[in-house]
Amino acid sequence: MPPVIAAIAFKVALIVKISFVSAYYLTTAALIAGGAFVARKTTQALTPDFGSRARGQTVHIKQSAMPHRILYGERRISGAVTFIATSQGTKFLHMIITLCAHEVEEIGTVLLYNDPIYSGFLDGDGVVRKGRYRNHVLIQKSLGDEGAATQPFPDLVTEMARDPVTAHRWTNSHKQTGHAKIYIRFRHDSGESNMWAGGFPNISVWVKGKPITDNRTAATHWSPNPAMCMEDFLRTSAINSGLGVPAADIDTTSLDAAANVCDEFVETLQTSHTVDNDHPAWGGVQIANDMLRLSGDPDSRTFLAFQTGDRIQIQIVAGTLPTGLAESTNYYAIVMRHMRVKTRGRDVQDVGGVPQGNDWWPCTMRLASSYINALKGTFITLTGTSTGQFQVFKTAEPRYTCSYLIDVNREPGEILEEMASAMNPIGGGISRIGGKWFFNAAAWVAPTVTLDENHVVGPIDVQTNVSRKERVNTVTGLYVTPIMFDQPTNYPEITNSMYVTEDGEKIPLQVDFAATSRPATAQRMAKIVLEDARQSITVSAAFKLHAMQLVPGDVFTFDNTRFGWSGKSFRVTNWGMSIQQSSLGG
Repeated sequence: MPPVIAAIAFKVALIVKISFVSAYYLTTAALIAGGAFVARKTTQALTPDFGSRARGQTVHIKQSAMPHRILYGERRISGAVTFIATSQGTKFLHMIITLCAHEVEEIGTVLLYNDPIYSGFLDGDGVVRKGRYRNHVLIQKSLGDEGAATQPFPDLVTEMARDPVTAHRWTNSHKQTGHAKIYIRFRHDSGESNMWAGGFPNISVWVKGKPITDNRTAATHWSPNPAMCMEDFLRTSAINSGLGVPAADIDTTSLDAAANVCDEFVETLQTSHTVDNDHPAWGGVQIANDMLRLSGDPDSRTFLAFQTGDRIQIQIVAGTLPTGLAESTNYYAIVMRHMRVKTRGRDVQDVGGVPQGNDWWPCTMRLASSYINALKGTFITLTGTSTGQFQVFKTAEPRYTCSYLIDVNREPGEILEEMASAMNPIGGGISRIGGKWFFNAAAWVAPTVTLDENHVVGPIDVQTNVSRKERVNTVTGLYVTPIMFDQPTNYPEITNSMYVTEDGEKIPLQVDFAATSRPATAQRMAKIVLEDARQSITVSAAFKLHAMQLVPGDVFTFDNTRFGWSGKSFRVTNWGMSIQQSSLGG
């Protein structure tokens, strides 16, 4: 008897599998959060050696092979010593330090040890004429934009050519085209034998990094916008140390939306500096070359509390304002000198006219009329001086910024993860779906998509309890900020005393923000990480194709009678597609 064969028909359906978490928002910052389990793994995965790596980025390195570096935003950095030689016996030591494998917007203050050499300390040839290193050091800078036909350091070529033994070491054929770099010459026979008794100093530099193209305007300029920085790293060709992603693979709609969120301004606690006509430290000159000279403690070094792009207002304390400034008007900071310093030696007259013998160099800043002008360095012209005193205070800052130095020998995934953390590790980031890269900067956006039981295919998995092992009540960590000399330091700790009481002890979680430079931003994000870890609901389910319009980072509402959810907001954390088969009978 022939075998009986059962005829069974199957229906094949494409379904969307989504993991999502409850979304809540803080009334002060309006930032979405959620995903305790995902978030803890993500933030803890941020490279654990961040502190030592960040400290090492301000130390110049003598090594035969060094990975290329890419700088976004603004940082104090050093680099690889790519040339070193002596000339005229041991009279001069010459050194070239390569900072980045690309052009940069600006090479600012150079630091020997931790002593700043401001541009005003240099004469037209680059010789230091003021302070401790007067006549002992020459500094020349190359942004990397001079082109292949131009020699960036002709003085070095001339000096090497003085001796046939050294003539071949740096010639007109040596250019390092397209690389930002500095040339430093130390003088060793000046009669002060103790100048370099401890060896030649470590060299670091304040640098505004790579100019990038804003997809919203097609303009190319320096910007710390995290979404734009990430897109540039993705799009930069592999031969130029990027990932070489084609333009067609970038979702420009989400890119522009994320960039807009990053550029939104968030109010902060007011931080102020004083501009004082009568301050003894700088001879009564408060404005020079359109720069405000900011007062503080004249007996010690003080760091500027502002960063380029911060929103600023002016308030009169006494007297009148100089022409060009007004109260109750929004300005935007352009930082010129990050720190106040007392020089050693004579002849410290400022280019702005500070009297001879005045050896204090204050923090200085210019003001712009808009945020974009601050990024471009377009400042307001000021004329005259005020008759008294006024305060310059910060009122707000961009929601998210990125200051990040990439060693390109690291894993691309680690690099992108750290850069994405600048847009908030809870709700912010990038994802690749259907061959395209999508961007999301965490901020509350009212949901426009609703899912319910009719869209669900299969069971719903819900996790609501945070285990003791996963529980935290305090978030702390490191970040790098110019107000602490760009050394890794702890941002203000976030603790919820109610959670500490509930847990019976302090349970910390370390979350380092490798690409964030503002303390208020780090603190806001740390608060969201903490609240997310305590309050979220994590859900996984398979949905019909109606859910395809969602991508990770999107917020939607979910109605479910069983769980009592009506219009409850959730944020997508993971997204995938699969084929489902079901029997039609047999």
